[in-house]
Amino acid sequence: MASTSFSSANRLCKQFDVFLNFRGEDTRGFTNNLCDAKVIFTFMDDYEIERGDEISPALRKAIEESKISVVVFSENYDASSTWCLNELVHILECKKNNGQTVMPVFYGIDPSVVQKQNGSYGIAFNKLEERFRDRIEKVHQWRAALTEVSNLRGWDSKNYWPECKLVQKVVEDILKELPKYRSSFEHSKKLLFGIEKNIKEVESRLSIGPKDVRIIGIWGMGGIGKTTLATIVFERLSDEFEGCCFLPNVREQQARHGLDHLRRKLLSNLLDDEDILRMDTLVGASSFILHRLRRKKVLIVLDDVDSSILLDALVRENHQLAPGSRIIVTSRNRQVLKGVSDDIYKVQRLNSFESFHLFCLHAFKSDPPAIDDQKMISEVIKREKIFKPRYSRCVENQL
Repeated sequence: MASTSFSSANRLCKQFDVFLNFRGEDTRGFTNNLCDAKVIFTFMDDYEIERGDEISPALRKAIEESKISVVVFSENYDASSTWCLNELVHILECKKNNGQTVMPVFYGIDPSVVQKQNGSYGIAFNKLEERFRDRIEKVHQWRAALTEVSNLRGWDSKNYWPECKLVQKVVEDILKELPKYRSSFEHSKKLLFGIEKNIKEVESRLSIGPKDVRIIGIWGMGGIGKTTLATIVFERLSDEFEGCCFLPNVREQQARHGLDHLRRKLLSNLLDDEDILRMDTLVGASSFILHRLRRKKVLIVLDDVDSSILLDALVRENHQLAPGSRIIVTSRNRQVLKGVSDDIYKVQRLNSFESFHLFCLHAFKSDPPAIDDQKMISEVIKREKIFKPRYSRCVENQL
């Protein structure tokens, strides 16, 4: 089994645009052709996430952050892979809770076989019921998931020949669906009060010395909006670069997977080369990789970095990047950014006007609020001004 997520230049409205759920060598050619479509860039989890009966937290997050899930049913997509079926269940949870779009592809198999679980699916489920007789509710859940997805609008491969027409149709329909989510993202940005002034400030600092490689630090206390700011700047500027990479939660990823994994992931995304992820080590291959890197103007975001040693290791090749390349680093610790960044921007807090409207939106689900509520809101904000500066100074002194 393999699972794939698609994203446009690794952008992060959410982390991924499309998640691909499939199993079996019989679909490998089709799924590879989908991944090779130039409108789609691919992140493969085959060699990054360990297998097991339960899907990993990393894969759950990839599904949750996708806008669309495409499920490829085939003869070999059967109940022998509980991992694959659990993916499917989680996809439907995201459809219910997050409004995610789910689209099935029936690849060389009749939709009724999936819907009713007969044929090869029936044989596999008989074995599964025996294996999970003490947890038969799981089997019922998997059956229900197959039936539900098989009833959704999708594509039947027997209606498209040659296969390239099926690939083209799938890609076309995905591209028609994605703007709905992008419009939603644009609307959500309007609700991020005070973000525009921070965006303009960061973009202004990035524009200095266009022929140089420039590193900008974004600094501020936890929860103030550093990641959101870096995400929106990345989304706005991605089209201007030949290679892009957003590495989220660097601190957590380094603790979980190690520094070498992070470096390989970074270089793999920038060079659009998945073979780099398969390398046991970058030693010996570095000179060739860096030679390729010198020819690309790239945009990199390293989110939530807490170690100057880690940061230095990730950006040490920045002098090898093509002129005009940009690196954005977010951190709660200003000391981490010193000595590495060309400029450090402190994220600005909301002013009274922005605080008022944000409070109204979240507390009363309306902006402006009812007249009776306005006096109470003014009193809350007045008290917040008295106590918060003391707390803020305390926190900043520790950074």
